Amino acid sequence: MPGTSTLAGGELHNAAGNWFSISRSTAFSRIKTGYASSNWVFEHKGERYVLKRFMDFKKAKDVMAEYRISEYIAEKGFPYEIPRMMLAKDGRPFAEAGGELYSLYRFIPGSTGMRVSENDAYNIGVMAARLHEIIRKSRFASKERRGFQTIERIKERMDRNAIEARSRRDGGARAFLFAYRWFAPALRKLDLSHYETLKAYAVHCDIAPANIIWRHGGIHGLLDFSNMSNYRDALLMDIAWSVHFCCVDMKTGSSYSKRLLDSLLEGYEAIRSLSREDMETLPRLVLVTNAFDFEFAYHLQSVTGKDQTERILNDVKLSRRLLRGKGYFRKARLLPW
Repeated sequence: MPGTSTLAGGELHNAAGNWFSISRSTAFSRIKTGYASSNWVFEHKGERYVLKRFMDFKKAKDVMAEYRISEYIAEKGFPYEIPRMMLAKDGRPFAEAGGELYSLYRFIPGSTGMRVSENDAYNIGVMAARLHEIIRKSRFASKERRGFQTIERIKERMDRNAIEARSRRDGGARAFLFAYRWFAPALRKLDLSHYETLKAYAVHCDIAPANIIWRHGGIHGLLDFSNMSNYRDALLMDIAWSVHFCCVDMKTGSSYSKRLLDSLLEGYEAIRSLSREDMETLPRLVLVTNAFDFEFAYHLQSVTGKDQTERILNDVKLSRRLLRGKGYFRKARLLPW
């Protein structure tokens, strides 16, 4: 959390003032990790807080939906600490300042972005399953899948981005077109018939090391429930995202770790069982996460040049292994198709 940050006209002070009467000398340190919402840490009367500014497309109704879902999860006994929106002076869990929406949370101490061990992977699986047990029994089910990461939305953006990439000559565009020529037909051929039968729920879609809090050597909490206000998808897709973020072999970046896969799935199944059909479909959904990731990396401003190209090409390598039904997934109890 390096450096202090002050927006024009003291916007951060004005925003935080909806919760506290704070001094204009209060320093705000921006948290530089993450790609979505902007977050600042500040101290007030000896306590630390996180002030979150939502992305522009978020509306008040989205923030209220996130508040209701996160409160429901906490109140139903989720055994991990999560960020809970504090009510502002007017009784709402958000405030408006400078045309932006903000929320406030108590700072949760601990470490994020740690390298995942076998024990961590097992406990991540347990955490995902406990979250799903709560979501499955909730009123946040849906008859349709929706959100930025749904398969049809991914396909639509890939097609649009391919048109734009053909007008460019840089390495990132060439890598995108190479990946697109591979992913587009691969997605069309995927058998997702079992997935289509599964109910949709409010899903996290971001159980990743950057959003996991470690404390005293163990997993203590989970951050970033913003997807749950807008996304509805199968719980199996949420597992696929956990695999995508937590089970890649960090030495290669282009293969999955059998040890981590085994441990994450073992932890999940200690709480919730997965059917044969689930196991057959899961690698295909992980391929979908790779398709999203390469498309996302193409427009990610913080990843440019060689790093962008490497990330895109690694997603192709990961998915080729999945489609062959060989390598780490086959060895890790996931059935080939």
